[in-house]
Amino acid sequence: NSCLDSTRDPVLKFDATGALVRSFGAGLVVFPHGITVDRDGNVWIVDGNDNAPRAARGAAPPPGGTPAPLPMGPPPGGTKGHQVFKFSPDGKVLLTLGKPGGAAAPDYFFQPNDVLVAPNGDIFVGEGHGGGNGRVFKFDRTGKLIKTFGKLGSAAGEFNQPHALAMDSQGRLFVADRTNNRVQVFDQDGKYLAETKAFGRPSGVYIDRNDNLYVADSESQST
Repeated sequence: NSCLDSTRDPVLKFDATGALVRSFGAGLVVFPHGITVDRDGNVWIVDGNDNAPRAARGAAPPPGGTPAPLPMGPPPGGTKGHQVFKFSPDGKVLLTLGKPGGAAAPDYFFQPNDVLVAPNGDIFVGEGHGGGNGRVFKFDRTGKLIKTFGKLGSAAGEFNQPHALAMDSQGRLFVADRTNNRVQVFDQDGKYLAETKAFGRPSGVYIDRNDNLYVADSESQST
């Protein structure tokens, strides 16, 4: 589940007939997890993992037989990953958010999930994919951090895997709070407005021009 050893382009553009017209991004991302296209046609990719060395599958457990707890930040040794990339329509890197290999709070990112660009150019990033964190970042169009909101938890305004982002015509931010089995709604300053639990584990969200909310519900076998 990684592009780390691949020389292929992870970002593919198809025309309306399904024909491949362009690809780019080879060697830049480890785990391309979230994608959005802004109003100028720029392509944003979220890299949700890193290239830090890890024990091989099937390796013996650590002394005592108890697996190590999930870290609150990326493991040491990573030089790539846990970043957000803005590409031009032809694949040129225009902006990068986050440190190569990631960073723990209060720095960023560790396991970012998705990115959304508001009509005014502000950038929202959801972070936390099971690594003990859960928050949403807001940046201005230049990549300057404005604020963060939320933390790991299940109360209103808290997150456990803020997995996908969408925005309606009123400018409200919808967050697929996957492990909490809900979609939460915020204003653009991070104020909690509402939530719906009509879904199991929402993994993707999309809002159309008529403000209909579409949710991809996956991995609901746990409940």
